[in-house]
Amino acid sequence: MNVYCEDMCKKVEKELDLKKGDKFNKILHVLDIGCGRGQDILKWRLGRVSYMVATDFSPECIKEYEKRWTELNQPYKLYTAVEDFTKQDLYFKVDHSYYDMISAQFCFHYMFGT
Repeated sequence: MNVYCEDMCKKVEKELDLKKGDKFNKILHVLDIGCGRGQDILKWRLGRVSYMVATDFSPECIKEYEKRWTELNQPYKLYTAVEDFTKQDLYFKVDHSYYDMISAQFCFHYMFGT
């Protein structure tokens, strides 16, 4: 995950002609579908994420994600939503509709699991 996040940061830096490695200029807008309990927050914090939309079908997972995010000093702006991406149209449910990166770590795996 870190490798992919770093690669995306480099591509965006080049596209926007930003100073290489400027860690204070957070730029990435990320949609995390099936975010779980926030296990990837540390990885996202290492990237240049400025805005995250984190969705999961489990209210308990979203609560735990928000708790971990708060404990890690809110490393980026966060919008959470309890949604099942197979049944809802997220575009109309969230305040943001442009993303540099969309993460779907395990949601497709679980969707086709049965």
